[in-house]
Amino acid sequence: MNITGSSVWMRFIGAIVILCLVVCNAIAENTSKEATPEKDLQYRLQNLEMVRRAIAQVSMEIEATQKIMQSEAGIGREQELRNQIMDLGAKQRSLEANFQRLAADVADTEAGKGQKEKSFEWQKEMVRLLGPLIQEINQITERPRQIEDLRAKIELYQAELLQAEKALKNIDRLILNTENSSLRSKLEEQLQDWQGRRDEIRTRLNIADRELDRLLSQQKPISESLRDFFRLFFKSRGRNLISSIFVFLLIWCGLYFLYKPIRKYSPLHTKERSVYIRLFDLTYFLFSGLLAVWGLLAVLYFFHDWVLLSIIVLFLMGMAWASKQAVPYLWLQARMILNIGPVREGEVINYHGVPYEVRSLNFYSLLENNALQGGLLRLPIKDLIAFRSRPKIKDEPWFPNRLGEWVKLKDGTHGRVVNQTPETVMLQKNGGAVVFFKTSDYLSFCPMNLSRGFRLVINLPLGHENFARISGDILRVFETEMPPMLIQLGYEEALRSIQVLFKSARRSSLELEILADFKGLAACNYDTLPGKMAGICMEICKRHHWRPPLHQIRVHLDGPQH
Repeated sequence: MNITGSSVWMRFIGAIVILCLVVCNAIAENTSKEATPEKDLQYRLQNLEMVRRAIAQVSMEIEATQKIMQSEAGIGREQELRNQIMDLGAKQRSLEANFQRLAADVADTEAGKGQKEKSFEWQKEMVRLLGPLIQEINQITERPRQIEDLRAKIELYQAELLQAEKALKNIDRLILNTENSSLRSKLEEQLQDWQGRRDEIRTRLNIADRELDRLLSQQKPISESLRDFFRLFFKSRGRNLISSIFVFLLIWCGLYFLYKPIRKYSPLHTKERSVYIRLFDLTYFLFSGLLAVWGLLAVLYFFHDWVLLSIIVLFLMGMAWASKQAVPYLWLQARMILNIGPVREGEVINYHGVPYEVRSLNFYSLLENNALQGGLLRLPIKDLIAFRSRPKIKDEPWFPNRLGEWVKLKDGTHGRVVNQTPETVMLQKNGGAVVFFKTSDYLSFCPMNLSRGFRLVINLPLGHENFARISGDILRVFETEMPPMLIQLGYEEALRSIQVLFKSARRSSLELEILADFKGLAACNYDTLPGKMAGICMEICKRHHWRPPLHQIRVHLDGPQH
């Protein structure tokens, strides 16, 4: 669900970024052009004269067609003649529009008016909301589309002009080579007709060229366009955007800082955080966010900036649509903030193998382990959803050892803990070598804490010739003579007790078990004490002429004594 939500959010954010770029381009495209460069007046007058003559020619053709329709020659041809008159009328109106546009030398705004008067048929309410944004996008592409249309028309007119010139040459050649007066008269009529077509095509070509030159002349250099863009941006839409963001931050920050005195002086917050207090806090933050968004939209509405308002509304609708799959996930987070979820304040969770106390639950929660350096973790509430907490036990140990204590791991590593954090544990061995562990790996090695005391167990075998004294004198001798010898080695403060027991009688030996308990002061010598104890046992045996069997003394290490 998280991966799907992330991909939906990425696609949605990408669409919003594209829309924002479109709006910025619209601002740059809308930079006004105050004046058009001057053109040759004589050139315009020639074009106007050509259009005027074409209009007059079409008018004459309309009158001639009407006379034919009213005469006997038009009987039975009424529909055909009406169609010709309608075609000639449309042609005359087109020429009149060209004459008006050429004389005024400005862009035709009628097409734009026609577009503005069009009503949208599909999803009227949505289009009414997104109408300004759609118009802005249409306005961005209007000039490139006009330029491409004009270039296509110019190519078409040039091809038609070549065709008309070719037709005139062919007709002129026929007129020169014919002696039939009737045929000559008919060919001259065709010649005049093609001359009118040529003049009309040439006029349209000139108008299209002039319109294309006008559009291309309005393009500015990049530096000037950027300067106009920033000037217009901060004058209109940029001002609206900055003002709306400022109001959003003002409302959000104001309510956020107002929450601190509310929590400090409210009689509800003086007690322990109950479910009702948590519900108030959650509702307060949700209300703060909604009020801040409402302020942002109100500013854009006040400035009548429908484009930015449409983008913000579209963004909010996209957020709502993308969040519909995350509703159960958000509900679980809300339950945890209300302290009625699977993780609760004051209880213990196992985070990455280390126990932590849940200090507080909020949008960012606090976990604490006092036995670790940097043991206070600040985590987003979503990271705790997969965990389960349990009640805390009195005097519960939070870590096997504290900083500076000596430990032994199950792989035989012996050292003093010089650093322990939620991520790493560092041991310093005798001699200065340092070993690093991940905290989770360190715990998997079952560290044995030696700084709180430990016991050494030594198995001492003696020969069968000592059987008569094994349960009496020999045990008392070891218990009496071993402590002073250890004290001479410097373990007076560290030694707790020594106890010597008869363990078993074997085929080849009588086995004693020596239990030596030490305080944590001797933890640093844990790896050398077994050898010293074995040496003391051999010295006592030598002094009293107790012969051990031929096999070696065996030394076993037991766990710590608490």
